[in-house]
Amino acid sequence: VFRPTQPQNAAGSRTDPRDGSTFGIKRADPLDGLESGVRGMRFARLADKDMPLATPDMRRAFDNAMRHLSDAGATIVPFVLPASLHEITRFCGRIMAVEAYAHYRQFVDDPKSALHANIRERMAPGAKILASEWLDMRVAWKCEGQRFLKSMYGFDALLLPTTPFTAHPVATVNEALSPGGHTRFVNYLELCALSVPMSVAPDGLPTSLQIVCRRFDDPLALRIGRAFEQARGVFPKPNVWWSI
Repeated sequence: VFRPTQPQNAAGSRTDPRDGSTFGIKRADPLDGLESGVRGMRFARLADKDMPLATPDMRRAFDNAMRHLSDAGATIVPFVLPASLHEITRFCGRIMAVEAYAHYRQFVDDPKSALHANIRERMAPGAKILASEWLDMRVAWKCEGQRFLKSMYGFDALLLPTTPFTAHPVATVNEALSPGGHTRFVNYLELCALSVPMSVAPDGLPTSLQIVCRRFDDPLALRIGRAFEQARGVFPKPNVWWSI
C-alpha cells in the first residue's frame, strides 16, 4: 500500500504543503473498513445515454457487475450526469496544455528534444492561450465540480465502466482524440476512483469497473472494490497471448 509521507499537524491531519486544499484534512487509513461490505449503500449507475461509445460487450459486463453489487446488499440507481462527460471536461485539455507548457516549455520549444511529436502537439497550444481565457476556464472548472457534487448528493459512489471498450492495438489508436472518455472527468473534478476487473470479454480481453468517490474518500472506494471482488468471485485469466 502506498502511504504518502506528507507532514502532519497536531490535530492528526495529513496535508500537502503545495496544495492548500488539503490543509486540515483528517488523516485516514486507506484500509479502514475494507471488509465492511456495501450493504445499505446507494450507488449511482451511469445511464446508458452517457456512455455512447460503450460496446455491447462492455454494457453486458457492466450490467452483470451491477447485479453482483445489488446481490451484496447495495441499492443501484440509474443516474444521468448534469452534463455529458465531453461537456464536463471540455476545458480539460486546454488547462493541461497551459500547465504542461509552463513546466516543460524548454522541451516543447526545442525541436531537437526527445519529446514525442504527438505530445508536443498537445502541449504547444498552451503557449497561445490568453490569461483571460485561462481564468474563464478555471471558473468553469470550479462550477462543473460544484454541479457534479450537488448531483451526487445521497449517493455513496458513481459506477461506470473504466473504458467504453476493451484495449485496442496501439497502431489503431487515434492520437488526435482524447483517450480518457470515461476517466478524464475524475481527474478534472478532483475526485478519487478505483478500477477493478469485471470479466473477460468475448475477445479475450478484460473489462473493468470504475468506482468514483468524492475527493479524499479513497478508503470508501477500496471498500466498495473489495466488496465487488468478493461478490464477483475469482477473476478468470484473460485468453490473450501477447508477442514481443
